Amino acid sequence: MAAPIDNEILLFRQIGEGNEIAFRKVYDHYYRQLHGFVLKAVKSDPVAEEIVQETFARLWENRKALGDKGYSGPWLFRVAANLSYDYIRKAANEAKYFNLLATTPGEPSNNNVTEYIESVQSNNLLYEAIEQLPPQRRTIFQLSRLKGLSHQEISQYLNISENTVKNQLVTALKAVRQFMNDATRIFF
Repeated sequence: MAAPIDNEILLFRQIGEGNEIAFRKVYDHYYRQLHGFVLKAVKSDPVAEEIVQETFARLWENRKALGDKGYSGPWLFRVAANLSYDYIRKAANEAKYFNLLATTPGEPSNNNVTEYIESVQSNNLLYEAIEQLPPQRRTIFQLSRLKGLSHQEISQYLNISENTVKNQLVTALKAVRQFMNDATRIFF
């Protein structure tokens, strides 16, 4: 990971004021890092490129909200991680659907349809549980469980201590398990 840029928070505030030069500096500094980060997750260069561009587009679109909040580089990684997560989730759901169609010639049997529906419901519950987490905890969970990053890598990306990563991850796992247990009791 490259060294932080000078006055990063100031640059983000300037972006908040519509300063295109500040935006270009942030873009030039973070583009390669974000691309590598996203590429690890999505395993496709064109998709990684699209996600990185969308990340910077969101930075510019939301620039007015940046001013007083003190956003910096970790915000970009959080946005990129969320976009990557959304892509992976969508791709996984599409793959399951197409696999179901491919393995069931003609009319699908009740068993395959039931398994598919249960799988989709389970995935939806998991994603709902993850969405219930506070933003930083959700990001840490996604980076750890979906991207396979180590505590050290996460702490570097988010600029927080490894102990914070560990504690947040433990709390996130408990919350997700509890949510899933509560939800399955309601349905079954």
